[in-house]
This record gives sequence, structure tokens and C-alpha cells, in this order.
Amino acid sequence: MQARKKDWNMYDQRIRAALLLLICCCLTACGGGREGSPTALLAGAEQTQPATLGESAALLQEPADLAGLPQLPLEAPRSSSAPPSDADRLCLGEEWENALASNKVAGDLFSPEFAGAAGRDLSDAAYAIYRFSNLADYTGKKQLVLGWSAAGDTPQDVRVALSNYALGRWEWHSMPAGMKLPLSGFADYVSPAGNSYAMVVSLDNGNFILDYVLAGGSTLPQMQVTTDLDQDPLKNIAPRVVSFNASGSRSYGGSIVSFDFDWEGDGIWDVEGNLDGLGIHEFSAGNYDTTVRATDNLGQQSSHVVSFAAIDPANTAPTASFTRSPESGEGPLTVQFDASGSSDGMGGYITKYEWDFAYGGGYEYVSDSPEAEWTFTLAGANQVTLRVTDNYLATHSVTFPVTLTEGWNTQGIVGNMDTRYRLAMCTSGTGADARACVAFFRFDAKDLCFVRAITANGSTWAGYSNPVSTALDTGFSPSMDVLPGGIPIIAYGQSGASGYDLYCVRADDFAATGWSAPSKIDAGNNYGIGSSLRVINTIPCVAVFDPTKSSGSSYVLYFQANDGMGSTWKLPQIALMAAPGVDFESVTLGRATDGLFRDPIIAAGYRNGLEYKGTYITSGTNIDGTSWDEPAVLDGWTTRGNFVDVNGRPAYAGSELGKTDPGGFFIRSLDGDGNAWPAEQTSYAGSAIANVCLVVDGRPEIYYQDGPTSRLLRVRAGDDNATSWSEPELVWNYMGEYACELNGTVVNGMPVLAYVYWSGNTREIRCVSWY
Repeated sequence: MQARKKDWNMYDQRIRAALLLLICCCLTACGGGREGSPTALLAGAEQTQPATLGESAALLQEPADLAGLPQLPLEAPRSSSAPPSDADRLCLGEEWENALASNKVAGDLFSPEFAGAAGRDLSDAAYAIYRFSNLADYTGKKQLVLGWSAAGDTPQDVRVALSNYALGRWEWHSMPAGMKLPLSGFADYVSPAGNSYAMVVSLDNGNFILDYVLAGGSTLPQMQVTTDLDQDPLKNIAPRVVSFNASGSRSYGGSIVSFDFDWEGDGIWDVEGNLDGLGIHEFSAGNYDTTVRATDNLGQQSSHVVSFAAIDPANTAPTASFTRSPESGEGPLTVQFDASGSSDGMGGYITKYEWDFAYGGGYEYVSDSPEAEWTFTLAGANQVTLRVTDNYLATHSVTFPVTLTEGWNTQGIVGNMDTRYRLAMCTSGTGADARACVAFFRFDAKDLCFVRAITANGSTWAGYSNPVSTALDTGFSPSMDVLPGGIPIIAYGQSGASGYDLYCVRADDFAATGWSAPSKIDAGNNYGIGSSLRVINTIPCVAVFDPTKSSGSSYVLYFQANDGMGSTWKLPQIALMAAPGVDFESVTLGRATDGLFRDPIIAAGYRNGLEYKGTYITSGTNIDGTSWDEPAVLDGWTTRGNFVDVNGRPAYAGSELGKTDPGGFFIRSLDGDGNAWPAEQTSYAGSAIANVCLVVDGRPEIYYQDGPTSRLLRVRAGDDNATSWSEPELVWNYMGEYACELNGTVVNGMPVLAYVYWSGNTREIRCVSWY
């Protein structure tokens, strides 16, 4: 049986913190590290002289003398309980908790290093800690069993400490020669979170392989069945003699006494009482579910099924065929597919229908039914492929198009462009002159770039321009909004003496035919590395975080321009001060409704050291930012996202930072000025490595890149208050090989999105829009 690996990430953060505290206690007692001295760990911290083996043996048998041992793991109470499975009660030898104290242990190998019979110090003992779940609900045999592999030496002196939460200490036992320790019950050894811990200590000299640690009675037989079937199933041509080997099956805590074989899987045991788990049988052409059953010394039984086909050498491939209705139309278009016209000759039958709906490879829908349904959103000819498989594994494919006269499409904005950071977007101009705009930092040339669409739907774009001199290292992390009349204004970072200084630059008109001289917002503080600009009540405003402060000294600042052009700026106001150990990681500025006017609202993601922790949201009581409300805290949700107005209330959508598979979340304020927030946020995606929220026709829509597939997906609110959400819909089928930068804007009621496409040596900015 393959080793089961425990996932440390499954723990609650509070549990992890408590266990890490235990590590520190253990390291203190042990002198640090896996190779430190366990003298205090085993015999009490008050002991000042090295303990010999004989002296410590007596101490180990007297729990009252072990006051110096590390504290037990302190864990949060569990909300529910369930009877333990065999997996909850069993730890293989290599499954010790590597975040807790250990010594002289490598995987399942215990290697104490005692020099001689006299004066042997416990720093040379081998020990490790194992964890079990839900033992409080176990009603079976009350015992702890250690299994040692015959491949190593045989230990004679083995001690076990159990986590006694009723007494608040470790409870020590010497293991009997049979390595089965009887117990009165398990209740005292269970933590509030439902976990139990056993520390196994070897005090002999040698290399001992701990096979397993088992709490309770023997497990059901755990099946391991191998065959000599060819890995290519098409090579198993009938008649086929197949050998089965179940000798690796095990009953932990017990022994397997017999095996049974049902060759055809028809419920009739063809071989019973087999002793070695080895079986051999010749199969004629056909499909089989051979079943192997094991029985242990307590009469417990488990079965394993081996499914395979003995291929008829005369078999021919099936024929795939399907109809679609309708065959074309405007997107989104839901199409019904029927593959019942597919056939297989020679008395065979089709076992599997696989559908590829033109989404970049792979089969999106697999079924044993010939009917399928799919909704298409991509403009043009969507090539649909059906592959059918018969009972002898032969396949055949056929392809037909479904054509959309209207749908999502993509086109290039800027080619051969190495931009790795934020894309800023806005809609410049109004009415018939409204167009999508993109601002970005060109990484290789280190300059700020701006590009505006020629058409309203973003189907064509003008060439990019440079709002600021290209002689400067400028344009880092741009953010953009529009002044009255749809005139773009951009905040950005420019390289200075101590990092990126903070600047802004304004277009001369809505078409950005020219640009004003840049204005400095702040210099010398590296604020340009992460800023967010919004025009609030016709006045440009910027929020920044300082990434250079030491832990616990980080803050978020708010800048307000002196005029509507952003030509000069006021001194900053402190919007958020970090709590001890907190470092701000991202900042987003939005607009909250306060009567007839708008006030600033800020979301700031934070971390503690390297661990991403959550997001603060705070609202200003005035546009000047001289006073801010007590922040709401979204635990466990550190994001970079954006604010939108949803039916008069601010809402925030984002995806988690610092995670391999980040989730996507949405939350809407309970009031118009963003002072009160729900206790729980809505999860809109299990993986969203880039996202943007837009309000289209009064309802929010969230567009995001799905991590596993790199597709651009959309979820739409079911009503104006975003109380429900649709299932994800496909927008575009491939966003590139890497996490993209994604942003969007709304042009006359239609969403236009831009993203960084990076695949192989191709790097460019692309647009996705509906037309």
C-alpha cells in the first residue's frame, strides 16, 4: 500500500499557530532541531545532569516527575464529530508530524545512537510524534499498537507518551513485548479539536523501522492488487492469460488469512480460501470486472475490482456521428447535441461519448449517454468534436461547426510588449465619443504607455503613445480614471533617489491628443510602487501603501489634489495604521455614497510576515480624508481587486494574493457609505488569479482568469443587489501560460476588457469584447 501523506495545510490557522508554539517549546526543551537533546523532553526540565538510560527509565514510568515536558497542543474546539475511519486511526511510520519535535528519525527509520551500556544519554534517543483523529467517537478495541518492520533491528525498550488532555500533560507508558498497549479508553487523550497525539520513543541502539502506529483494533484489509495486464489496454488481446497478485494486501493490527477470486465479476467466487493471494486465469474476448476479496483473522473482509477488456482481435472501430440544433445563431447560443446515430459493428456497443466544444483542446463533457447540451459565446465557427469509444476500446471521431454571428472575440492592442504589472483602464469621452483606454508600464523600455480604442467595441485600436518623457524610468504600477468630460488622468511611479516617487499626468482632452506636464504627488517614500487613483466629486485622489516600513509600522495614506486638474496636491492623510506585525500588501481606492456626494473608501490587503492574512476596508467621513471610520476586517482574504457601486452601496471584488490556487470573493456593504459589512463574503470562484468587477445594465459582472484552465470566465449577479450569482460562463478560451494582468471598463453599456497575453516568446496586450 502506498504511504498516505498528511496535508499540513488542512489545519485551521489557529491550530497551526498552537502547534508551532509547541515546536518552540520542544526545541527549547531539546536544545533545538531534530538532533537536539531530548533529556528535558523525556525526564523533566528541572534535571540538570545528563540522565542515563537506567535513571530515565524510572522517571518515564512516573508521570508525576514529568512536569517539565512541553505543553500539549492547544487547539480550537471542533464543531462536529464523526466516527473515525481506519485512516483516522492509522499512521504509517513515515507519517510523523514533521512540524513537531523529533530526533534521530528519517522517514520510518528510528536510529538511536547509544555508545555503550553505561552513561548513555537520552539525547541519542529516537522519537517522533503521530496524530490521530476522532478517537473520542471510537467504540472498538481500546489499545495502541506499534508495528515494526522485520527489515530492521528489533527494538526492546520502547516508550510511548499519549496526549492526556484530561490531566493536561503527556502520559508515559512502556510498551509490552507484543507492542500492544491496553488502554481504558480514548476520551482523555482527545484535544478540543478532536486530535490525539502519540510520541514514540526508541531507547535501544540500532536501526529500527517503524511500520505503523495504530489506535484501536485492527483495520479492515487494505487491498493492493497488481496484474500483468499491459499498460496499453489495446494490447490485451484475447485469449489473454492474466496473473493477479494480492499478496501485498494488509490488515494493520491483524493478519490476512485467505483470498477469494471472482474472475468474471458475476458474484460467484471461482476460487475460495486461497492462502498466498496469487491467482491466474485465461479470459476470452469480453469486458471483465475481476474481484479479489481478502479475509483477516477476525473475519473482516475487503474487496478490490480490476476492470479491463480482453480485446477481440477481429474488432473494428465504431462510427461517430451527431446532429446539432440549432447549427448557428447569435450568442450566447445553447445547442442540443444528439449522437445516437453513432454505431458499432460486430455486435459491440459504445461505452463512452466525449465532446470537445472547441475550447482549446481536451474534452469538456464525457458521458455514457449520446445526448449533450452546451452554450456557446465565442463569435465565429466553433468546431465541435465528438469521440466515441466501444467496449473493446476502439475509437472514432467526427467534427462539425457551430457558428455564432455575434459573440465574444479577441484582438491585439499592442504586440511585442513586455509588460508585467498592472493594466489600468478607463472610458474616455462620452456618448458616441466614448472609447476604452489602457495605460501600462513597458517593462523592457521602462516607460509609461497609453493606448485608446478607435471603435466603441474595441475591435480596433490606435498606436500607443507616451504621456511622459521616455527618457525617464517612469510609469510603474499605473492607475487611471477620468475627469469630467471623460479626460484621462493617470497616477504612476517614477524612479527616484529612494525608490519610485509618486506622480500624476493628465490628458489635454478626452482623445488624449496631448498631455499636460506631470505633477509630483510625493517623493522620497517609494509610494509609487503601489497606488490607486480615483476621481471623487470631480477631484483626483490617490491612496498608497508603504512597502518599506518594518513590520507593524506600515500604513495607508490618502492624497487629495488641490484642484480638479490634479496640478498640485495636499499633504497626505493617514487612512490606516498597521496593527502589530501587520504589513500592507495592496491598496484599492473607491467611491462610497454619502448623500449627494461621494467619499473615499479604501481596501488594503495585509500580511503577517510571509503569511497573507486579510483585508481592511475603511471609509472616509469626508473627501479631504481628515477622518476615517473604524475599519472592517475580512479575515483570510488578502486581495487586489476593485470597488463598484451596486444599487447605491459600495461593493468589492477581488482574488487572494500569495496562494497557488487563489479563490475569488465578492462582498457588498450593508450601507451606502461602507461603514457596515456582512460577516461573510460570497465566493464566486474556486480559482481566480486575476479579476475585475464591472457594472453592466445595473448589475455587477465579475470577469476572472481561471487558474487550472487559463480561461477567461464570467459570473453575473442574478439581481440588482447581487444577492445571487450565475454559474461561470466562458468568455475566452485561453489567456496564456502565465497569470495575466486583467482589467476592464464599460463603454456605452458594453464591457471591454484588456489582458496581458504571455505564451512562449509571445507577449502582447489583447482586448476581449462582444461584437
